[in-house]
Amino acid sequence: MTGRVVVRNGFWSIVISYKDQHGQFRQHWKKTELKERGNKKEAERLLNEEMASFALERMEEEQKEFTTKKLSSREEAEKARQMLFEEYLEHYVQDLIPNLAIGTQLSYKNIARVVRNFFEPKKIKLIDLTPEDILAFYDFLRKEHGVKEITIKRYANVIRPALKKAYIEKVIPENPHDFVPTIHKAKNIPTYFNKEEMAIFFEAIKGHELELEFKMLAFYGLRRSELLGLKWDSVDFNNKILYIRRTLQSPKGILTISDKMKTATSNRSLPLVPEIIKMLRARQERIQKDKDYHGASYIREFDGFVCVNKYGGMTLPEYLTKSFKMLIEKAGLKPIRLHDLRHSCASLMISNGVQMKQVQEWLGHANFQTTADVYSHLDFSSKQESAKTIAGLLDFSGEQEKEPEMTAEEIEQEIKRLKQLLAKKKK
Repeated sequence: MTGRVVVRNGFWSIVISYKDQHGQFRQHWKKTELKERGNKKEAERLLNEEMASFALERMEEEQKEFTTKKLSSREEAEKARQMLFEEYLEHYVQDLIPNLAIGTQLSYKNIARVVRNFFEPKKIKLIDLTPEDILAFYDFLRKEHGVKEITIKRYANVIRPALKKAYIEKVIPENPHDFVPTIHKAKNIPTYFNKEEMAIFFEAIKGHELELEFKMLAFYGLRRSELLGLKWDSVDFNNKILYIRRTLQSPKGILTISDKMKTATSNRSLPLVPEIIKMLRARQERIQKDKDYHGASYIREFDGFVCVNKYGGMTLPEYLTKSFKMLIEKAGLKPIRLHDLRHSCASLMISNGVQMKQVQEWLGHANFQTTADVYSHLDFSSKQESAKTIAGLLDFSGEQEKEPEMTAEEIEQEIKRLKQLLAKKKK
């Protein structure tokens, strides 16, 4: 808190600067009856008195606000305590929704719905929830619905932090999920096309209406939603940069465009290569010809998007997936998912010496561990380099003369010799 005296309209005024309860700077003004001439010292004396008085008032107000807030917090905690667990979880999810990507929103809402269906008949209050209740829910998912561990882990990733929040806010004395055994999801080794299979795939899509889409998925390892969310304002031809900054999905058949990406690192920039530039330019020309040809009947709703059909309509996610499946069947390639083109991209990068950290940035994974968990089995190059380094340090190169392998009879004789030697030493 600071204060000063200033002259306004020929009279001295007191100005006190302070921060309010939200940390915002405020000013308190008070006019005195002292005229400017010859009264500055008296004005400064009044300033000191006013500052002492104002500081006392602020302390009393802050104490009152703190007490009120504390009482309100206690009331809210007690109200939450008496809530049914499924109701509390729904409130928790609802608070998160505005900050989540569309796909994650749907996933969280579905988790809250399944939790409600299980817990509603049981009438378990948040304060009474036990680790056994949570385990019973997970067992129900496994036995009644055949849910795999990876999906159980998704449920845990919503329930655990919800209960942690309740614990931090002193609604519950401890987090019951802390006493639930860790859920270990089975290691999922993704399927993908190798270099030869990718060449066959590229040959199969030549001239196809979705050739650009499939090549961009394979080259950039984009998620389907990221590809379909591309607009021309994300394509910088001058600097040869592609910006990934929005998604397009169709939950329950409703097209939803969002600039909230799956994770913060999903929002990324990638270099445009000559072949992709050429194909994007060709797509621009095709779109303009389609507009000219169809005239007023051309769909203008999706102007600005890259992945549109000849009538101006959006390329639907389901159509992209079905077309991919038909193409690889016709080409005689092994069945993989459309999303596995993303894995194919990563596998080709890693097998050709690209560092895992760079793969993480290219794919837009939230953290390094995600990339390492999914693609660690492919990271041969780093292991080979480690082997060469250690071999050099220990002077253990593959060029050393190898000892001839022993026959089974020779091994048996050697064992007998060693046994006899040991027997003599014992004597």
